[in-house]
Amino acid sequence: MPLRRSLDHESNTLWARVKGRAENAVLDAGFARAVIFRPGAIVAKRGIKHSVRLYGLSSLLAPLMRPFGMATSTVEIGRAMIAAVLGKRVGEPGQVRFDSAGINRLAMACPLVSEKVA
Repeated sequence: MPLRRSLDHESNTLWARVKGRAENAVLDAGFARAVIFRPGAIVAKRGIKHSVRLYGLSSLLAPLMRPFGMATSTVEIGRAMIAAVLGKRVGEPGQVRFDSAGINRLAMACPLVSEKVA
């Protein structure tokens, strides 16, 4: 599987450079497979609370951001992680980085958990 390197390591912003270097370190670590998640706004579900109150705003803005692929939920992130471990693939072959829209598509490939479970 081709592993594409992150361009963020050349960014002008510190957090993007650090994120890019960390992603590249994971991809270069020699794992048979590696998947990078890059969620935008994360909606806390099933009783999970954001540890930083300001992040709770993402729950209010998520319905507006979701149609543009900029929001996901804790449930979808969990499902996408399970799908990635099980080897499910969506998107282009060899894709290793998933934004919120990609996370949501990957989560749909693994409907293991009922939404009604509290």
